[in-house]
Amino acid sequence: MGERSIFWVRDADQIEMVHYCHRTHSLRNTRLGLHSGLAAMNVAPSQFDPTITCALADHCHKINPRIASAEDYCSLLQQAL
Repeated sequence: MGERSIFWVRDADQIEMVHYCHRTHSLRNTRLGLHSGLAAMNVAPSQFDPTITCALADHCHKINPRIASAEDYCSLLQQAL
């Protein structure tokens, strides 16, 4: 499993819980026949800029408890590949 950015995790127990959740999520997706990530759905990094532009313009963006930057959205999309 590739390492993902887990910026809110504070200790080893939380890290293990995040890894456990990722493993069970992956198994559930496989069992349900869901894609493993954006790359499996033929999403390319070249599509990120227009997607990020739309996300920043969306009205929901401004009411999130933590406002995401363009870099945050890019990081999320890269991790979802």
